[in-house]
Amino acid sequence: MRRMPSGSSRFPALAIAVIFILPLLAPTLQGASRDRYLAYARASADWTHEHLPELLAQWKKTFDPLNVFGYRAPGGLLEMAVIYSYLYEKEKKPEYAARAKDVLLTYGDYRSAYPESSVKLRPDYTDGVPALPDFFTAMRYIRTYDTLRRLGRLMPAEEKGAADLIAGSMRYLLRTQEWGPMNRSALRAETLAWAVRALPKHPDCPKWEMQRRALGDDNWGNCQI
Repeated sequence: MRRMPSGSSRFPALAIAVIFILPLLAPTLQGASRDRYLAYARASADWTHEHLPELLAQWKKTFDPLNVFGYRAPGGLLEMAVIYSYLYEKEKKPEYAARAKDVLLTYGDYRSAYPESSVKLRPDYTDGVPALPDFFTAMRYIRTYDTLRRLGRLMPAEEKGAADLIAGSMRYLLRTQEWGPMNRSALRAETLAWAVRALPKHPDCPKWEMQRRALGDDNWGNCQI
């Protein structure tokens, strides 16, 4: 069994950070350094893809419908998807797009594990269980969607299904509080910005943009040292 470079069974946070940060660092990174970062991210995504049955089995085994944070989908899937969507854009290997797309189209299905008895205990789930219950998952899903949509890898029905999942989750995120509100406000603003970019014609887009500006514009680019 091939192991992750880190020797960890969990998806390493560094792998996803590489994909989010690498475009910003690309102009200053030498070729060898950039290749090492990409190799690490690729190995992380490949390891997750190869071990999906084991990871899903572990998620089912430890799934807690009474978790204080509510519903949580299996970890590692969106991290894998956003890496594969990035690699597809750079390398155009169809299997990367297919793996990222499969996550997009099935991610909402895991909500079936959340029992109705738990839904009734949460007034914030009155309109249904959100597939993307926090900005970490939302941001990664939307970024994967935006890349695959832009590159023409989604059929119209697939694009609509993913867009509906995003919009429903954004409505939930706009009316919930975050734990640790200060640094997370910036992350919420970034998630809203991704939604505005990915779904500019959605009827809720003006609300997302208004909230993005309210949370982010006073801080983004206005830091004085």
